[in-house]
Amino acid sequence: MKRLVGTLCGIISAALFGLGGILAQPLLSEQVLTPQQIVLLRLLIGGAMLLLYRNLFFKQARKSTKKIWTHWRILTRIMIYGIAGLCTAQIAFFSAINYSNAAVATVFQSTSPFILLVFTALKAKRLPSLLAGMSLISALMGIWLIVESGFKTGLIKPEAIIFGLIAAIGVILYTKLPVPLLNQIAAVDILGWALVIGGVIALIHTPLPNLVRFSKRSF
Repeated sequence: MKRLVGTLCGIISAALFGLGGILAQPLLSEQVLTPQQIVLLRLLIGGAMLLLYRNLFFKQARKSTKKIWTHWRILTRIMIYGIAGLCTAQIAFFSAINYSNAAVATVFQSTSPFILLVFTALKAKRLPSLLAGMSLISALMGIWLIVESGFKTGLIKPEAIIFGLIAAIGVILYTKLPVPLLNQIAAVDILGWALVIGGVIALIHTPLPNLVRFSKRSF
C-alpha cells in the first residue's frame, strides 16, 4: 500500500510540475515574470505554507525544526538540496521554457533517468542491460529529432538545450539528496525548509515581481 501511494504521488507530482510549466509559459513569453521571479514565488510561498501547516497542526514539527537548526550536517544537506535540487533545477527549467516552450523543456528535463543510467553504468564499470540500452538509444534519437526540427524552425535555441540538461541533472539531485534525511526528519519539514532556503537564494539579485502587471490575459 505504501509503495502504491508513493507511486501515485510521483505520478501526480510529475503531472503538476508539467502543468506548472504550461501555465508559466505565457507569463514568460509576455515578460510578466522572469524565470527567477517565478521560482522565488513558487519556493517561498510553497515553503511558507508547508511550514505553517506543520507548525499549526503538528506539535512534533517544532522538534524537527529544532533538530534541523542544531545539527549542522542535516542543515547543510537541506541547504544543498534547496539550492541545487530545487532552486537551480527550477530556474534552469523555466529558463529552458523561456528560450523554447514548455513541451521542449519538459522533454529535456525528462532525460534525467537516462543521465542517471549512464552515470550508474560508468560507476559500476559495466554496460546497462539490453532493455535499458535500447531505451536510452530510443530516447536519444527522439531528442535528436526534436532538436533538429526545432533548430530548423527556430523554435529551439542552444540556451534551451543547456538549461534543459541542467534541469535534468537538477531532477537527479532533487531525487537523491533528501534520501539520507528521510529516516531522521519528516519529509514535509525537509521539503518546507528546502523550499524556503531555495526561494531566498532565488531572491538574490532578482527584483521582486510587480504583481500589478498581472492581467487576465496573463492567465
